[in-house]
Order: sequence, then C-alpha cells, then structure tokens
Amino acid sequence: MRTVTGKRMMYLKTLESELLNYRSLYPRYKKPFQLEQRLGAINFYRDSFSDESKFCEIGRLVDTAKHKDEGHVQSMQIGNWTPIANDCWLLGAFHSSKVIRLRTTNLNAIWDPSRPGTKGASYAFPVTRREITGLLEFGYRPADKQGDCITFECTNVSAAINATLTQYAKTTTLQSRNSSKVHDFVDQWLSSPLPEDDYWKN
Repeated sequence: MRTVTGKRMMYLKTLESELLNYRSLYPRYKKPFQLEQRLGAINFYRDSFSDESKFCEIGRLVDTAKHKDEGHVQSMQIGNWTPIANDCWLLGAFHSSKVIRLRTTNLNAIWDPSRPGTKGASYAFPVTRREITGLLEFGYRPADKQGDCITFECTNVSAAINATLTQYAKTTTLQSRNSSKVHDFVDQWLSSPLPEDDYWKN
C-alpha cells in the first residue's frame, strides 16, 4: 500500500498540472472547465482514492446506487461532475488498487441510441464506455460474471497505479472507444450483441 500511497502524493501535483492543460488533453470538450470544475475533478480523484472499500462500482447510477453498501459508488453530491472528473474518479480507483465491478451489463452500458444526436460520438457513447475502455487499457481484465455484475481484476498493477490523466485522455478518443479490445469485451461478456451498423465498422 505504501507504493500506491506514495504514488498518490506525487501524482496530485501532476494531476493539477494536467487539468490546467485540459484543452490539449480533451480538444473535443467544449463546456466550461474553470477553477470550480478543476477542483471538482481533484475531489473526485481524492474521493475514489481515499475510500477504503475494496471494490469500485461502475455503470449507470441507477444500477450502482443499489450497491453503495458493498463498494465505492461515485458520489454526485461532490458536485461539478464532468467526463473529465469521471476520468479522475476512475484513476483514483486504479491508484488505490481497487477491484472494479461493472453493474450495467446490457448493451446500453456502451451504446445509447435513444440519446439526442446519436450520430455524434460524444452523445452515442455513454460514460460507462469510457470507463470500460480505461479498464481494458490500464491492465484490468474481466474475471467473472455473476448475474448483472462483471468483476474486473488488475493483471498489470504497474499499468494501473502509474496511469495518468494524460494517458487516460488518449483512451477516451473515438478510435480507442471503438477499438477491438472493447468490441471483444462486448462480444464475450455483455448480454446483447453489437448492433449491425456501419458506424461500428469505422
């Protein structure tokens, strides 16, 4: 645990610097991301890292909220939620070596055709897809499925505890979210097949 704790103490300064450089890391993000949002993102990281739960629950809020007594669930009361803050939140789980449990296991976890502007990548892919992509890119692999819960375990600890927001931002691009890693995971582990649509073939 000392290694992870030391990493966190050193990483917070790096995280602050990365957040100041958010325009370069997230060029598609057009909403306000000023001091208030940056502090919110840091708080999301701290909240996830410092929580003593062994497990971190990801997925739609309506699904994760049912398991707040079993593992760490993102607290919307922190305020200033953004996709960037959500990335920081999952980094906190990586750096504290939590086991990750996906609680939304239907296709809507990674594709939501009912969203406005579905033809645009920023709308069609829910945040859960960003989380799944991050897991697969930073050393986590699905290990077990029980009902509506898929448990991810870390098979590359170094990749997880040394992950940075700069690296994570690269995994949230459309190309990464549409990668073969994600497609293979969906085909093998989710309860619905991918839609037959040319969009997925790009």
